[in-house]
Amino acid sequence: MPLSTSDYVTIGAAIAGAVIAVVGAVWVSNNQRSKNAIYEVKNKFKSLLTEDLPAFKSEETTFSACILQLYPKHKSELEQLLIYLPESQKEKIIKAWQPYEQLYNEKEAFGVFGAIITEQPHPDFEPSIENIQSIERKRKKQVVNVFNEIQKML
Repeated sequence: MPLSTSDYVTIGAAIAGAVIAVVGAVWVSNNQRSKNAIYEVKNKFKSLLTEDLPAFKSEETTFSACILQLYPKHKSELEQLLIYLPESQKEKIIKAWQPYEQLYNEKEAFGVFGAIITEQPHPDFEPSIENIQSIERKRKKQVVNVFNEIQKML
């Protein structure tokens, strides 16, 4: 028995419905994987900052030692994070990151011996231990503030 026009329409509609369902399922699956990837990268970056926060709060390590050792891995993870972020959020995080990057660049530009020298206060200030410790605390606090600000944005 030959198929009628309405049979062809019904079969066509069924095939079209199946294709739409498959395409929709693939889209939802890919969208969910993308969200999971963003979530994982954000959490990895936040965890890294949280783990390294005590180093910047400690009085037992110098600012130079902290920043020269930790900044490169922070920068690497930041670059991975920025891949996944929308442009508006990316710009805000880059802006918040600038003070940390500037502090690192100042230390890194001088090398190891220069970094030690830059721990000393300006010649116009008293070169006491208290003054040096005050400068250290101020620089470390700047980094802690950057970490906290970025974590709030994520």
